[in-house]
Amino acid sequence: MMKINLDLVKDFEKCVLADIEEFRRQGFKFLAFDEWKIGKASKDICEDNFKRYLIYSYANLRERMIDARPRRILYANNFERLSDYEEGLKFLENKIITGDDLIPHLSRQIFNPREQDGMLFDFGIYHLHLGTTPDTKHPYLIQGREKILYCLFDNDFAYFLVIDNHGRWSDLDLLRIIRDSFPEKLETWEVQGVVGLTYNPTADERQLLRKSGVSTPIELDGKVYFSPGGGINTAGTSVTAVMTMNQFYHRYQHIEKMVKDYFANDNEIGQELKTDTLNLSLQSLTPFVLIDNEKDVIVKLVFSNGNVKINVSKKL
Repeated sequence: MMKINLDLVKDFEKCVLADIEEFRRQGFKFLAFDEWKIGKASKDICEDNFKRYLIYSYANLRERMIDARPRRILYANNFERLSDYEEGLKFLENKIITGDDLIPHLSRQIFNPREQDGMLFDFGIYHLHLGTTPDTKHPYLIQGREKILYCLFDNDFAYFLVIDNHGRWSDLDLLRIIRDSFPEKLETWEVQGVVGLTYNPTADERQLLRKSGVSTPIELDGKVYFSPGGGINTAGTSVTAVMTMNQFYHRYQHIEKMVKDYFANDNEIGQELKTDTLNLSLQSLTPFVLIDNEKDVIVKLVFSNGNVKINVSKKL
């Protein structure tokens, strides 16, 4: 039986940490170890804890970003184009349709990886800036204006809700726009069999609860919903981001076992490769490739419809 040395979780973490370093070079403010350890109990100060802190900060940042991919735009029933904002709106629309980077249109706080975006984490709603020129303080970002675009995104569509002033961070009327124009975006979050809440926080109270890391159900005209944005955890960051990162960890543990079982159950592959040991490491995620550089062995995993096909070959 072949011996397979492989630690996919460690390799995955290396990929994320490399991505974090690239973000740092772009000005994103991930803490350094000396900054992070201030106020920590000595038993909690170790490189592994710091590494996990960085990785989950990275997940929180990624949750606040919008993947660059071409999308169609859908408009709420009563969406109104404002003449003073038409140039900025067309500029943004073109970026969305062509799949350009939308980070420059995001919040001024995007450079802080652990910043809470309460409206996004709770309601699932983004706010985008409608300027057309670089911001004087943050040249990477678009200059902000008085009004912003409130909107939703999924993999295929951008949903434009309304152009309005800043500050509607806890306004249930935004969810009413979604319900009336894009009902399918709320239906999956409805709590069945519940008609109203004994306590429904005001907009100001909801803001305070978010800042305290508390997620609450949402009552909307007699119907009750879980947070369409996934909710806020006690650290003040995204519940969805933490769950997604945990899923990644479980996924790579599962794939590692799958690869090791594959080699353990194939009695002839060691003879074909003329070795009884492979030291595999992650070469790339897309496509998913493992490699043993010393023995010139390449292992490719192809994922399709819930199935996995493993191809093993030698470098030419």
